[in-house]
Amino acid sequence: MARNVDVPARHDRDMGRSTRIDAPGAWHHVMNRGAGRRVTFRNDRERVAFVELVSELDRRFEIEIHAYCLMSNHYHLLVRSRGGRLSEAMAWLGSQYTRWVNVQRDVDGAIFRGRFHSVHVIRDAHLEWLFRYVNANPLDLGWEQPLADYRWSGLAASLGRDDRTNWLHTEFIRERFGGDRSQLEAFVERSRIDSASPQSALAGTCGADSIVAAVATARAPGPDVNSDADVRAVTTYLSLAVGIPATSVATIAHLDERQSTRFARRAERRCHRPGPAADLVRRVTSLLEHEQDLAERSCTIPCLTPDGTEPEWKLNDPRGGVDHRVSDTGWSR
Repeated sequence: MARNVDVPARHDRDMGRSTRIDAPGAWHHVMNRGAGRRVTFRNDRERVAFVELVSELDRRFEIEIHAYCLMSNHYHLLVRSRGGRLSEAMAWLGSQYTRWVNVQRDVDGAIFRGRFHSVHVIRDAHLEWLFRYVNANPLDLGWEQPLADYRWSGLAASLGRDDRTNWLHTEFIRERFGGDRSQLEAFVERSRIDSASPQSALAGTCGADSIVAAVATARAPGPDVNSDADVRAVTTYLSLAVGIPATSVATIAHLDERQSTRFARRAERRCHRPGPAADLVRRVTSLLEHEQDLAERSCTIPCLTPDGTEPEWKLNDPRGGVDHRVSDTGWSR
């Protein structure tokens, strides 16, 4: 007998492109990777050329660069779009670098996989965590030296140790740490420490909306890394792990008790199995721990929406990028 499966309620690539969230003053985590996961930056000359193009984004498109990191086959940027021209800026960056690389390599073809991926960021606490995440990417390479020594990120400039990157905006993150650069460096270096389990670290400290927002922010770059099924599983698993009643968990609130229990068990297995979902659990837990740290220090977590009000995280909110519900017919793959 064929097993019923859920058809994910998401915006499919074949149905067209979803609308990007951008407006003057909006913050974004931006990335793109090489076409076919091939190496994007083969040597230092190519890295220098790309960074020089990134440095032009503020002057040309009013895109402030607050953090960046180049890896072998992808890059990360944390940006503030002063003029609401993010798509225009990233299209220019991709086309200019592709043209230059094709000339240098004497080839013809795409360097990046397609249009860039971006996450609209609406909480200051998420910005701090993303600053750390972007600058901690070298750890994936087995980097054992201080992260500020990694040449192809902006961390050294943020710590005041590299005057050559004077186009990088450092004032926001420094102000968040009271101008104490040693505290800022220690905060980034804590990326080396694995987060505690969500049950022990977060039980009773965060609500369903916080988990949905954190999953949307920490979701790995692009739906090819963390699928919508991963997002639903992680949202369900973490919500239940911290003690949120099933009736308040967006992914399963519409299901009856038997269906809800079945889905929760499958979500837990998915999150415990090594792979993208387990990696997402670690990132989300780390982000929620950071929010908890701020709360314990009596710090506010301001909303970054234009009108200054806390946004309502809805199931089909494009900032989350996915309808988190599952059908009552089975597991979404």
